[in-house]
Amino acid sequence: MLEKQQNELQLLVTAGFRAKSMEEELEVAEKKLSISRTISQLKQDQSQVDQQLLNALLKQIDSHSKSIQDLQERLATAISIHENQPTELNTKLDEYKCEMTQMAVMNRLKENVWNIDVGKLKVQLFTKKSHLRI
Repeated sequence: MLEKQQNELQLLVTAGFRAKSMEEELEVAEKKLSISRTISQLKQDQSQVDQQLLNALLKQIDSHSKSIQDLQERLATAISIHENQPTELNTKLDEYKCEMTQMAVMNRLKENVWNIDVGKLKVQLFTKKSHLRI
């Protein structure tokens, strides 16, 4: 019976060690779980911060893109205006040359009319002088 009691006692001690060991393992597992949850929460928090930063950067990029697009459009307009200026100036010069040619022709016509009128007046004057001498 003593041997039986010794065996039972030994079983109890072994069971106690196992229970103690399992309790320690459970505590370690709980600590690991707690650490894992904390890490998961930190990762989630960091992910939210990263997303906020990413959204802010995307807004800045969008704003800069719009500014760049506006500048490109203004530059294209300015270049277009400057490219058209020589053509416009050449057109104006051609118009002025045409007007000057027309004015020169008109002046020659007027000069011819005046010369004819002067000729007529000379004839009339000569005729009057002739009549006065007679």
